Amino acid sequence: RSVSAQQNDQAASDAAARAAAVASNQANVRRLEQLVRFEKVLAPYDGIVTARETDNGSLIDAGSGGGPELFRVADISWLRVYVQVPQAYAPAIRPGLAAELRLPEYPGRVFAATLTRTANALQPGPRTLLAQLRADNPRGELLPGGYAQVRLVLPVPDRGVRIPANALLFRAEGLRVATLAPDGRARLHAVTMGR
Repeated sequence: RSVSAQQNDQAASDAAARAAAVASNQANVRRLEQLVRFEKVLAPYDGIVTARETDNGSLIDAGSGGGPELFRVADISWLRVYVQVPQAYAPAIRPGLAAELRLPEYPGRVFAATLTRTANALQPGPRTLLAQLRADNPRGELLPGGYAQVRLVLPVPDRGVRIPANALLFRAEGLRVATLAPDGRARLHAVTMGR
């Protein structure tokens, strides 16, 4: 039996349509396989989830970068601590300076930190210098967003002695301090005030 040209063209057209449908279905399978990979959300680093902005069962449109964030993740193995340093102490603030953190939830405990950088400018209103500290947090005891009392360990000049203000004598000839000599008599010495 012979096949007409029209039947031949029809069969070729049907085969091409079926091949196109197969290719389309294969592309759809690849797209769905890719979507299945989005079922598991992986953070780019280790940490803890500090906020979840979606609920189980919510429809998340894959590939729509304009939507809300799903999770907020924090690496709390170390924390940045921001401190406002009064202007009078700003000249002594340098990277590498040691600091101590005290938190109300840990009375009597001191956590170590190190100054890493400053803003290198005073804020106009309060006249304070913004400084950034790094506090290692290997046990996760320090929580992000909390408050701490910070003590910066400022370098003390080699020369000079600290004297309580009530031990100073303000005299007409200048500032003096009294010391006890070996013979038991008081001696007045001129002093110069530092910082």
